[in-house]
Amino acid sequence: RDIAPAFIASASYGGATSTGWGLDYYLAMLKRGVPNIEAHLYGRGRHGGGLADRDGIPFSTWQDRFIDWFRDLGFLNKPGVPSKAAVDIEAHMAKRKKQQSAIRTTSTTHNHSTDQGESQ
Repeated sequence: RDIAPAFIASASYGGATSTGWGLDYYLAMLKRGVPNIEAHLYGRGRHGGGLADRDGIPFSTWQDRFIDWFRDLGFLNKPGVPSKAAVDIEAHMAKRKKQQSAIRTTSTTHNHSTDQGESQ
């Protein structure tokens, strides 16, 4: 599947649920080799609040990390210039398509040889 880039920022605030979900998603995408997935997990913070002041704790800098990530992927390029994210996703999709084709070929070859073996 075509998976969009994702930026995950989460803070622990007494419960691990939101941070756990973010980490689970990140690890699943990492396992699949999906490019441009970034996670920032902070040890102290609270749920919600969006851009609210967080009294200088590290979680209050997540917006800066997002802009760094957004810029790194080329989303701030001039119009008409492909972003790094677009190039990475295209390469990822081509690789997956090649892998899936190889699996289908192996499966078809295996099934064909099995069928021939049974008819003898």
